[in-house]
Amino acid sequence: MRLPFALLGAALLVAPASAGAAINPTRDAAAIAAAIADGPDRPNVTGASFLTIPPTGNPTAVADSALTSFPLTGGTYGVLTSGDATLADDPNTAPNSGASIGGAAVRGGTERDVTILKVDLTVPSGRNCLSVDFRFFSEEFPEFVGKSVNDAFVAELDNPTWTTAANAVNAPNNFAFDPTGQVVSINSTGVTSVAAANSTGTTYDAGTTLLRASTPTTPGSHSLYLSIFDQGDSVFDSAVFVDRLAATKTAAGQCKAGAGAATPALKPTDVIKLPSNKKCVSRRKFRIRIRQPGGIKIQTALVFVNGKRVRVLSRKVLGRKRKVSTVDLRGLPRGTFKVRIVVLTTEGTTLRHTRKYRTCAKKRKSKRPPKL
Repeated sequence: MRLPFALLGAALLVAPASAGAAINPTRDAAAIAAAIADGPDRPNVTGASFLTIPPTGNPTAVADSALTSFPLTGGTYGVLTSGDATLADDPNTAPNSGASIGGAAVRGGTERDVTILKVDLTVPSGRNCLSVDFRFFSEEFPEFVGKSVNDAFVAELDNPTWTTAANAVNAPNNFAFDPTGQVVSINSTGVTSVAAANSTGTTYDAGTTLLRASTPTTPGSHSLYLSIFDQGDSVFDSAVFVDRLAATKTAAGQCKAGAGAATPALKPTDVIKLPSNKKCVSRRKFRIRIRQPGGIKIQTALVFVNGKRVRVLSRKVLGRKRKVSTVDLRGLPRGTFKVRIVVLTTEGTTLRHTRKYRTCAKKRKSKRPPKL
């Protein structure tokens, strides 16, 4: 939480800064972009900059602190705020933590302390959906719910056009919108609504659950714009944690613009179940099961043994449909055989898992007479 100015100055005289701080303030846009785009389906980030950032203070940071399910991938994530990012993991001991950091209006007149991060990227061939996971937090809850002072988070692709007027936000190119088409704020509804319980462990009074903002895209060069700002005042700040920027291939019609509940970060072992490889497996035939955790839909599963594709079938296991494949190592010579599995979800996430199995030839009976 923010200390009164006199006490803050005294604290700075006696408390040395920690070199290993979990939330590291930075104005290095490239470092923040790298923290956001560090997952397995990340696009190629070619550059990053700030279109605007307040002239003073610490509005942005790279964090590795474990807060509210972050980081999601890669061990770090980006923190964008309309105040002081270093307050994010402070105890929530007051209702109005924040900082006025000198950011004037840049898009209309009622916004303050605006940060707009631009991330230049290349979407690989064959990918058609861009997404980024986030959680929005605010100190405005509950005092300003339904009122004119509402901070907001906006995500735009290629054309940053949002503006403010008379305490309203107009963002026609925003793809991080709530079920009513509005920007994510303390007034958001449905799955994007905020609650005090969602901000546990942070300095903020409320936050959203883990959300994913998605938008259809095309292969090639694009620019992503992430904006956060105070609306109507320069205190009672808000923040957004951002991670898992991804460019994926989805089934036709599956990638829709908007913000919704994010599926959990999956490890290959959450989906792919393989037998142990600690023993040799000659004369063995075993089954690979592809699980489908809640919220995940598997589109395709491929299994290869030493580069050769084997059949994958759909079977009911305990009343649930699963993809299964049989690996037959019977009769193979002694050596090492690689089993590789590739799973594609309907959201475009690709999971890969490889395990090597050692086979051993059947022991031959000795022709020597037994020792007496």
